[in-house]
Amino acid sequence: MPKYNFIQNNMTAGELSPKAQGRTDIEQYLQGLEKTKNMVIVPQGGAHRRPGTEFIAEEFTAHNLVDGSQLSGGSPVAIPTTGVRMFPFIFDEFEQYLIILGTTASSNYVAITRPNGTQALFVVDSTALTLAGTEKRFDGYLGQKELDEVQFAQNGDLLFFVHPNHPPFILARTAGGGSSSFTRFEHWHDPSQPGSLLSTSKPFRNFAFEDVNTNSAITVTTAGVSPSFTMTASTAIFTSDHVGSIFKVTDTGGGGLTAVGIITAFTSSTIVSFETLTGPGPIAVGTPDFQFGAWSDENFYPRALCFYEQRIYYGGTIKAPDTVFASRIGNLVELDALGLAQDTGFGTVVNDDPFSFNVASREVNKIQWLDPGKNLNIGSFGREYIARGSSGAMGPLDILVSPETSHGSHFVQPVRIQNALVFVQKSGRKLREFVFSRDEDSFRGIDLTLLADDILRRDNTNNVTLEPIADVMAYQESDNSVLWIKTNDEGLVGMTMDRTVGVTAWHRHVIGGQGTSTADSEVNIKSITVLPSLNLDGRHDDVYLIIERFINSSTVFYLERINREFDEAAHRTNGAVVPFYTDSSILVAMALSTTVTGLDHLEGETVQVVADSLFVGEKTVSSGQITLDNAAERVLVGFKYQSFVKTLKIDQGAAIGSAQGTISRIDRIVTRFVRTVGAKIGATLDNLDNYIFRPASLPLDQPIPFFNGDKKLEFPNGYDRGVQAIVETDIPMPMNVSSVILRGQTYD
Repeated sequence: MPKYNFIQNNMTAGELSPKAQGRTDIEQYLQGLEKTKNMVIVPQGGAHRRPGTEFIAEEFTAHNLVDGSQLSGGSPVAIPTTGVRMFPFIFDEFEQYLIILGTTASSNYVAITRPNGTQALFVVDSTALTLAGTEKRFDGYLGQKELDEVQFAQNGDLLFFVHPNHPPFILARTAGGGSSSFTRFEHWHDPSQPGSLLSTSKPFRNFAFEDVNTNSAITVTTAGVSPSFTMTASTAIFTSDHVGSIFKVTDTGGGGLTAVGIITAFTSSTIVSFETLTGPGPIAVGTPDFQFGAWSDENFYPRALCFYEQRIYYGGTIKAPDTVFASRIGNLVELDALGLAQDTGFGTVVNDDPFSFNVASREVNKIQWLDPGKNLNIGSFGREYIARGSSGAMGPLDILVSPETSHGSHFVQPVRIQNALVFVQKSGRKLREFVFSRDEDSFRGIDLTLLADDILRRDNTNNVTLEPIADVMAYQESDNSVLWIKTNDEGLVGMTMDRTVGVTAWHRHVIGGQGTSTADSEVNIKSITVLPSLNLDGRHDDVYLIIERFINSSTVFYLERINREFDEAAHRTNGAVVPFYTDSSILVAMALSTTVTGLDHLEGETVQVVADSLFVGEKTVSSGQITLDNAAERVLVGFKYQSFVKTLKIDQGAAIGSAQGTISRIDRIVTRFVRTVGAKIGATLDNLDNYIFRPASLPLDQPIPFFNGDKKLEFPNGYDRGVQAIVETDIPMPMNVSSVILRGQTYD
């Protein structure tokens, strides 16, 4: 009966898949866990309880973003429940915004909010958002799926958005002043719109075009008075989806000048209305020299974008799925590669010019994402590529494209972590690290989910879909280098990743509360993003969530923020330490009283209550308030949630090989805690014993000090073929586990 004293002081392999739980021969088994819930694996080796979420808002009222004053006529607008997505806008460490796009049953929704809880907000819908013209507005983003597919990139004051079914659009921050520090949406395809980036002296240069028609039998003519013409084709080439798109035609029989304009109306497959932006008058003799715009409702629009080497790159329309479009160097709007016949130097190509190229392959591979690094990284459905210049900046005269891996990519924008790129494989269920290997002299696609291939699946059967996939990713570099992932069935998982110390650790998260009318259903994560902390000059990264909840018999969407990892000094408020370990929390500071008000967002719900740093039990919110048994000044109220880690079956103590499958027993457990108040241990979740943290001399009405050190307890379990331990808590206090030490015997 050999004895053992086993220590697990490294949990940086995170939760392992059942498929990997027999691999006692690999290093990750000693560093892994069978199960995690609401515990963040930290790069140093331990597991810390996920801080609770802080309630921010359910609805927004129009405010001046500069001084916070409410705008006239602004009624509160709830976060839409038809579809919603958040995007980060980071100008500097002092100025960041959450951009919230969504759709309601009858209108579009845009909210621009400073994420500091001051409600300095700007909210518009399709009636309040004043736009000139009628073409190509932010219309039709109906439903969660399309919003989750939107890809974005920021350059200075400009935030660009793309989706294959809709024209690209831009949100521009202005220098401040007026009723808002942002302009309205700038729509790429409406040059008549005042204030648009296209309203320049040469807006016709701001469009990408298809190749010139090469069939000399197909010609067009124009008739009318400039700038309004009727265009007639010799054969059927037009559809109604060309309305609003750009068109270029050169008068080869009358001076050789090029006209560029907008198709404004459709009459038939051979006749359209054409309004010129520049170029000659009527073209009486049919010319075959014409080009359709590359992007239109007929061809559809780019699905990916990024900034690389002072250009903007767009990739992958439905008609040209493997084509990349690049702007002129130093110019984010000029995309016309060919130019006009009347231009000086027409026909001469220099490397600064706009250009486009196809990603050559044995099959047509739809571009799924673009990402800048030392190279332009391109993810397609079948392969991953890099593109670069051979001797300098990439351009029309110098471009090399090489395939690197053949895993194929899902239509999810990748995330850069340190010097590697993390992307979702085309199945949607695997995440891979796209990183250069010096040994192989090429890029590799390392499978980050190899040992945790079921991590995206939710445990609660009320929320499970058959094929959960990664939907949206957001990277929180500070404090623990965590990649957060929203799944398509609206679950939440995290992956702690630090390449410098070889950490890849998966962990599951379930936000407290109920998501639907179905009893015991989990809340649903509708959107996630990360911004630097505004009040601490960017020293931490804050995770923002839009959460679907079922509150007081109604479905609501709340904007919430995961609080920072517990730190006693940082969480001290007016002399009292207030750790945030409830979900949808609100901290009420008040004069000494037993009545806590301002809890309308928790109406009818059972909540946990921390009063002046002391956990005082659970209450039910009624009429937006609760009544305490004893008066307090600082009260934290929110939903209960459970956190635990469960070790793998230990393989220790056998005298004749592996201890797996032998009878064993743990008789004592020692857990090393950091800044912890409250924990239980046991072999199963329904058989747990409490560690005692309250000193015997401490009065019951005083908060328990935060504990650092070892706690020892006799283990509440008998003999079994495979022993393991759970460390758990569900009280609204921190629990940070550095190591677990198990003593026992193996009977082999």
